[in-house]
Amino acid sequence: MQYIFDMHFLCSCIPGLHVNGVLYLVLPPFILMFVVNILEPFQLRKVFYSMHCLTCEGYTRSFGGCVATSIFKYVSLAAIWIASVLFDGDWYFCLMTNLNLNQTGIPCKANFTYEEQRIQHKYMKDSNDYALYVIFGFVFVWSIYEMRRAFCRSRHQCCPPYYSVVYEDLLAEEVSSLMNQKLKNIAAQKAKIICKLYLQNIRRHELMEQNEEDVDISDTWKIISASDFYLMENEKCESAV
Repeated sequence: MQYIFDMHFLCSCIPGLHVNGVLYLVLPPFILMFVVNILEPFQLRKVFYSMHCLTCEGYTRSFGGCVATSIFKYVSLAAIWIASVLFDGDWYFCLMTNLNLNQTGIPCKANFTYEEQRIQHKYMKDSNDYALYVIFGFVFVWSIYEMRRAFCRSRHQCCPPYYSVVYEDLLAEEVSSLMNQKLKNIAAQKAKIICKLYLQNIRRHELMEQNEEDVDISDTWKIISASDFYLMENEKCESAV
């Protein structure tokens, strides 16, 4: 992350807007967002809890909620990154000179003339002004967000206690686990009914005493080896009921 913030933008000094200039603004916030997600997985529940207060629509694990969380996080990181780039000024200086054919190439010069220094200072000043606008906009939006959370807490409409939200999540998991366990027991009992006759035939053949008549179980092996064995036997059991 330190390398990302220490990156120095190199101007292409070629007329026009270029893809690398756009990626320089857009791509680093994506990288930072993935790094944050990797380094702070233990805060996943709190992220959803914050989104609950932001939307006032309840705790959600829907795809839309995940997308909204990612967008909110990306916009926050993008605002910080873009502000830092604009405060540095090199990116904006390169952009404006590349868009002006009479000024293209100035950032690549080792020594500036007096007029070129004035052009540089003007663009640097404009870049710093835009950085302040970005910071102000981000702080304004964040203040509204925090006021919204405070309002939700005071009215007790949107933000229930944190562990009540955690309890709802745990309850859903336990209900699912219990249902799977009980259904598995029922399926096991049904399987015993379906396989009982065929297992008896195999047992009689394999454990047959010397004085007992040999049992032909070739048909049994064919039936239980069929790919639709379960379906066919299940239909027989249901029709017999």
